[in-house]
Amino acid sequence: MCCHPSAALAACSFSLDPVTANPVSVVVGSTVAISIPINYNGCKDTPLVLTDNNPAGVAYSSCAAGGDWSCAGVFTASGVTSSSFTPGNNGPRSGTLNLTYTATSAGTRTIILTGNISAASQSVSFAVTSPVSQPTVATNPAGGLTTTGATLNGTVTSNGATTTVSFAYGTSIAYGNTVTANPSPLSGSASGTAVSHTLAGLECATTYHYRAQGVNAAGTTNGSDATFTTQPCLPSGPDHYELSLPASSVACLPITVTVTACANGSSPCTHPYTAAAGRTATLAASAGTLGATSLSFNASGVATTTLSHASAANGLSVVVNLSGESLTATNGRKCCQGGSCSNANSCSTTFSTAGFVIAGASGGAAATVPTQTAGTSSGNFVLRAVRTSTTTQACEAALSGVNSVNWAYTCNNPTTCSAGNRLVLTGNSATTIAANPNTGVTSTTAVPMTFDANGNAPFSFIYSDVGRITLHASKIAGAPLLTALSGSSNGFVVKPAGFVLSNVKCSSYSASGCAIAALASPGNNPAAASSSGTAFIPAGKPFSATVTAVDSSGSAVPNFGKETSPEGVTLAPTLVAPAGGTAGSLSNAGSFGSFSGGAATGTSFAYSEVGIITLTPSLSSGNYLGSGGAVNGTASGNVGRFYPDHFTTLVTPGCAASFTYSGQPFAATLSAHNAAGAVVGNYGGTTFAKAVTLSDGAALGTGSFTAGSSVAAAAFTSGVAAAAPAYTFTSKLTAPGELALRATDTDGASSAGHAEGNTLLRSGRLRVANGFGRENAALQLAVQAEYWTGAFWLLNGSDSCTTVPAAAVALGHYRNHLGTSTAAWSTSASAVSIAAGSGLLTLSAPAPTATGSVALALNLGSTTADQSCTSGLPASTGAALPWLRALNGACAASHDRDPAARASFGIYSPETRKTVHAREIF
Repeated sequence: MCCHPSAALAACSFSLDPVTANPVSVVVGSTVAISIPINYNGCKDTPLVLTDNNPAGVAYSSCAAGGDWSCAGVFTASGVTSSSFTPGNNGPRSGTLNLTYTATSAGTRTIILTGNISAASQSVSFAVTSPVSQPTVATNPAGGLTTTGATLNGTVTSNGATTTVSFAYGTSIAYGNTVTANPSPLSGSASGTAVSHTLAGLECATTYHYRAQGVNAAGTTNGSDATFTTQPCLPSGPDHYELSLPASSVACLPITVTVTACANGSSPCTHPYTAAAGRTATLAASAGTLGATSLSFNASGVATTTLSHASAANGLSVVVNLSGESLTATNGRKCCQGGSCSNANSCSTTFSTAGFVIAGASGGAAATVPTQTAGTSSGNFVLRAVRTSTTTQACEAALSGVNSVNWAYTCNNPTTCSAGNRLVLTGNSATTIAANPNTGVTSTTAVPMTFDANGNAPFSFIYSDVGRITLHASKIAGAPLLTALSGSSNGFVVKPAGFVLSNVKCSSYSASGCAIAALASPGNNPAAASSSGTAFIPAGKPFSATVTAVDSSGSAVPNFGKETSPEGVTLAPTLVAPAGGTAGSLSNAGSFGSFSGGAATGTSFAYSEVGIITLTPSLSSGNYLGSGGAVNGTASGNVGRFYPDHFTTLVTPGCAASFTYSGQPFAATLSAHNAAGAVVGNYGGTTFAKAVTLSDGAALGTGSFTAGSSVAAAAFTSGVAAAAPAYTFTSKLTAPGELALRATDTDGASSAGHAEGNTLLRSGRLRVANGFGRENAALQLAVQAEYWTGAFWLLNGSDSCTTVPAAAVALGHYRNHLGTSTAAWSTSASAVSIAAGSGLLTLSAPAPTATGSVALALNLGSTTADQSCTSGLPASTGAALPWLRALNGACAASHDRDPAARASFGIYSPETRKTVHAREIF
């Protein structure tokens, strides 16, 4: 007997066809589908494993498979993603594995896939670019305000794409006008770039709204609305003219005569009428010599000349008269001397043959003391003691050596001085000198000073308050001084050195007034350093702050805010965090109360955004007492953390727009708002957004959220997040109820009392009926969606959304016409689509044609095993509709069974289901 050796089994072989990526170019955050064609042969019961190379810059996301491969064996460990599959037969097979990866950083990314059999390997590359997002745009305070112009300002970050920048402006939030910013466009890499545009041709004394806007490939971002008000309208002519000259003069020195065209009623003038430039006025003097009698106004609306009268007798009064202005004023002329003004067409000065002159240098003419800063040394001046030579009429020394001079100062504006003498004058030593109201000098202080041979004595001073003041010097006659000496400075302005902000706290320490859960009364600003810091107050809710005007040593200047037209302070916010976030606006930025002791408190400030800011105080007028001196304060420490005032929720029911099944996820949109209702753009990412818990605002008390009840902070972008929560009744037999979706974050911000989306909840189930039909035709089985009314199950006519895929229909337990198990024939199932609560499951005619029956179940779960009362059915793909499971059979008392039925081909239905038709014939 001859034997032939058995044919040897072929070794397992495994190969990969070329791998493809779709798409081949993505931005960070997008996904790429990697399609991997797989071939194998002779691999029955041999585990096949395909592994990636843990590529940098990408992360595994999901899996899909086709043909003879499965996603059931996909797992990730230490960053490596692997897919395992064990074939059940030896024949040549092929399949496709589709792995989806999320791009996490920019660059060229290469994925290498290697099999464990014969080291089969393929690679694929794709490009990842930085994400392009809408530009970040902040509208900044306007500057350069004039009667008809302003400069609009903003800050823009391009966020990855070329960005065109513009400003919209108009007299309302409808804007109506658009201008291109400078610079524009900005490159995609531009970050925190300052942009501006200078407007002209505006209306005077008019409030304008404006905002910056950036446009790139990702979309359009508008900065917050801001406003500015142009300066008061210039009249068709000056309000009045002011004539200024010293009330007393020394005959041997010329004095300065000034004429100012004033645009408004301020007196002394703080707003010159610049349109008077080139116009003229006429001066006449009762004695002495004017440098010019016809004066021309300069671009600042001012004209000057001199008056000389060296031969004037002691005590001679000379009157200077103003007339003949070529541009008529609305109101009468004024004479201004020593910081005060009165209605008059002329001013007079009294000449003395001897006196004091405050000069800028030894031997110099009378100096104009410029604007000073409170608490800062004035620098060097010279007090000249002079008399007119009886022979040459020139100035000669009236004093030499150490002499005592009586000094004083008057407060012109405010017209009274604050308590205590606040001016220190240094002659031979530092001496505090006497203060006097604007009504006149009644108190003086003796200061020792050393005069040189030419009558010059140096001095300086420091004033620790603010306002317009005048210095006065005098000495009574007495040997060797034969004539009394006196003299005074011009009225000059002393401005604050700055402003300091303090006592930032909640304006109202009550529910929702501030972060009452974390702050002790009275709700002081916690000055958070980061998004994890203590919350302060909801965005848009009022907080308080105290501002103090200070001198250069930081001490309060008590006369600030008591000026004839009180000066004020305005706060400007600067965003500290989140970096690159939306800069919010500050409401009531200049709403401080009355100043006392140099300090004032405002209680209605409100910041519109989420985050942390600093606040910088500055002089509201930008020009203290018309001196041309702006004053900026010191930026505060961190203010915040500001968090949302409330949320709103929007719900899209799980089944069309009608209702949601108990346990069925539904779409929800959560929006974070400030107290004014605007969405807060800085509530996003993993920084200033917080985890949000979803709850039932209607307090149904019939179940709980079983999925998506917590929304991660990272889900929020620009204040908005999407969620897919599901609410499940505790008992399947629960009557319908209306669910209101409530959102509450870890800071306590909630949608309670605000717009909350709702949906009708129904407890549902699917039922499928048995079917009987011909063996050579397709068979249709009725499928019905029902809901529990509270008393019984009823057809759910509102359900036109449920679909069961064909792959979820498990078919098995085939029997022939004798009821014996068979594999001689098979059938296939269709998908089921429910409309108005009803649908049909179609089974194809038996192939080959045969009679018998088949068991079936609708796999409504998420695994390959159905959960019906018919055991042993083959694997199927779950339809992921577990909310439609119910008490479908007697195998379990729980409402978690899949619907099942039996379909019979070529077998008549039972006699109990037959119908007998009869008719009578006559």
